Amino acid sequence: MTRLRTFIIICIFLFFALLGVRMCLCGDEFTLTDVLLHMTIQFSVVMACMIDARLIGKRLYHIVPFVMLFTWPITVPIYLIWTRKHKGLLLTLGFITGLLLTVNVAVIATWYVFYAINP
Repeated sequence: MTRLRTFIIICIFLFFALLGVRMCLCGDEFTLTDVLLHMTIQFSVVMACMIDARLIGKRLYHIVPFVMLFTWPITVPIYLIWTRKHKGLLLTLGFITGLLLTVNVAVIATWYVFYAINP
């Protein structure tokens, strides 16, 4: 179960890297790929929280994952702080920093490969 949680968190970072690549290549154009990528991120984040709750022994009511699915940028930090107190705040700040860094590195790397090398 711990390996599954770790795998899902790694996948979330990979999905955010794909989001950065897509942002660099398509710009402001909104496509079906955006919808699928955002839905995949939503499901992955909620699944990671559900597995984490089971691992640490916290009970999530049946409606909580459904609410988290649509409000995950707000409810996931609340969940982390609720389950881990001060460590949850540090985890939240670490994940936000890591995800933003992942998106920015993916955008810069994609821009360099597609636009700087081949002008």
